[in-house]
Amino acid sequence: MTALIEETFYQELLTKLLSQYPMQISFPTLQQNPAQLVELRCFQALRQIKEIISEPTLSDAECFQRIEAIVCVLEKLDSDGGAQHDFL
Repeated sequence: MTALIEETFYQELLTKLLSQYPMQISFPTLQQNPAQLVELRCFQALRQIKEIISEPTLSDAECFQRIEAIVCVLEKLDSDGGAQHDFL
């Protein structure tokens, strides 16, 4: 990933995660630091992606469906699929 894409993805995840907590000058109910929250969410997404692509005998159509499922995982994290996902 390029640095800009990584930074944007990090910001998207962090914004979504922090918006779930009461906002003050600090985040009083936040038990983990923001980096830990993002790392956990990334691990969960990677685990889901691994499950999606774990079948080695996929046809092209099945592979396309798996890629679509990966994009949906990103969208659930409030990240988008970029311009490549405009076709839906």
